[in-house]
Amino acid sequence: QFLVLDTCGTLTLVPGFPSSQEVTVTDGRLAVSWGSIAVTGSAGQYRLCWCAGEDVLQLANSSSVTCSLTTSFRVDVGKFTLTGLAPLAQDRTCVSGQTCGFSGISGIGLTGLESFLALDTCSTSSLLPRFPNS
Repeated sequence: QFLVLDTCGTLTLVPGFPSSQEVTVTDGRLAVSWGSIAVTGSAGQYRLCWCAGEDVLQLANSSSVTCSLTTSFRVDVGKFTLTGLAPLAQDRTCVSGQTCGFSGISGIGLTGLESFLALDTCSTSSLLPRFPNS
């Protein structure tokens, strides 16, 4: 089992990353995917951390490790970079009846080809009336 954490073996989960994932092996290579579950975390560099695939792993000294605890994900598999906006809260204001434009959107791996959409609430299809290209 894998988790995306800032530091492996710590208590704190990274917001915006699903806790369950699909793990597949093809030609001896491991792939980790969250399938159709959206990753909504802030862009940044994180650690991909591993815990044994057993729900409970019995250790030689009779203590046990359960993969339901984030502190059990101690093995640092490597760096994981999520591209996109960072920070997520980058507020802009436009005045009704005037032209509107904004710049200075920051993130990781942005190419300048990204698209933005003005919505009443993100992750919904509630388009704003009288807003061009929405």
